[in-house]
Amino acid sequence: MPVRYPGSRAHRKLSKKISLGPDTIFGAGFSILSISLAALLSSGALPAPPAVARESALDIQAANALTAKRFDYTIELTTQAVKQNPNDAQAYLLRASAKSETDNLTGAIADFEKSTKLAPCTNCVIYRQIAGCYFGLQKYDQALSALDASIKIKPTSEAFRIKGQILWKLKRSSESLAAFDRALNIDPKDYWIHEDRCNCYSKLGRFSEALADVNKLIEMRPKEARNFALRAEIYDKLGKKDLAATDRKKASLLSPQEWF
Repeated sequence: MPVRYPGSRAHRKLSKKISLGPDTIFGAGFSILSISLAALLSSGALPAPPAVARESALDIQAANALTAKRFDYTIELTTQAVKQNPNDAQAYLLRASAKSETDNLTGAIADFEKSTKLAPCTNCVIYRQIAGCYFGLQKYDQALSALDASIKIKPTSEAFRIKGQILWKLKRSSESLAAFDRALNIDPKDYWIHEDRCNCYSKLGRFSEALADVNKLIEMRPKEARNFALRAEIYDKLGKKDLAATDRKKASLLSPQEWF
């Protein structure tokens, strides 16, 4: 079951593939992280770590460079900053994010760890970034530990969703479904979590439960052809051939260019 992992890059992979076979579980809307440090900085949501009494000029320049997605320049500035002050937690944090964006995941983790040792982290998104780096290195147990740290600070639907995806990859299906349940308890209207859980139920042969989730998908996005195609496959598995045929026809009407 291939799962795309983008390190700590914040983006979603949108897939049109519908198959309930082994190659498609988290095809649509999968993302190991949904918010980058650059996005937090641009929104003003990320405070300086408490160990930094006052941000240095280099830190401010580096934050601006990171917001502008000038990752190599961010690394250059923060490297200068830590040479000037080896206890500059903010500089390590900024450099970690820039390294993760350039796929230097091992270097990013080292800088994240240095930053959190210098200034205890109270931002759940930082631990989600650390989890993304570990995921990119296929160190899934460490990724789960980082997610647990994120959840301890603030339980979010996204953190539980990511945890469910990793647990599924580790073939821990019961724990995976429990994580998706927790995610939906926090945000019952999250489209992507319903889709993840639907695909898991389908893979496990629990088609009645998968049907309940795909009905939610259709309720939320009634003009999404792929959802009708997905429900058609579930109806087939349940032996409801007439309903499957109706949904395939609906899918074809909504998206004539696709073959369902």
